Amino acid sequence: FIVKRGVWASVLLILLLGFLPGAHSIGLIYPRSYFKLSIPYDPGGEYTLTFQLRANAGRTLDLALWAEGDFADYVTFDPPQLENVPDGALPYFSATINFPPSFSTPGPHVLKIYAGETSSQAGGMMSISTNIHHSVVVMVPYPYLYADMSFSVENVNENEPVHFLAHVRNLGEQ
Repeated sequence: FIVKRGVWASVLLILLLGFLPGAHSIGLIYPRSYFKLSIPYDPGGEYTLTFQLRANAGRTLDLALWAEGDFADYVTFDPPQLENVPDGALPYFSATINFPPSFSTPGPHVLKIYAGETSSQAGGMMSISTNIHHSVVVMVPYPYLYADMSFSVENVNENEPVHFLAHVRNLGEQ
């Protein structure tokens, strides 16, 4: 009986996998930097980020755009969503952060900009919806002096000169 159960489970798994759509992907690129993006908090100001989407889905996509994090309520998108994006297309969109006049919590705040397939494209018994995000760190200054410091030294052999590197940055308002 145990062998039959295993065989039936394998057959069921193979059948379910046959109903899944093919693999596809989307990518989100901030053209100026592929690495960590950090921006300063500007009370009452705005900051616009332009992103490029890379679609590799084998079909036309409709994508929703949204933000998550402490500053998500202050983000607007242009266009508000991406519709009828053909396979292989590289459309651009912008996310504008309209900073509030004040923000009570100093320090780094992660804001995530998302692009994801809309659920109306789901088909069949099972489907997969692809989402992608890019993290942006908004640095709200501390209300006083606040030093961020790094210190490094290279490995050296005996009787070789030693070079020290110290980097100090004020993350406060003073």
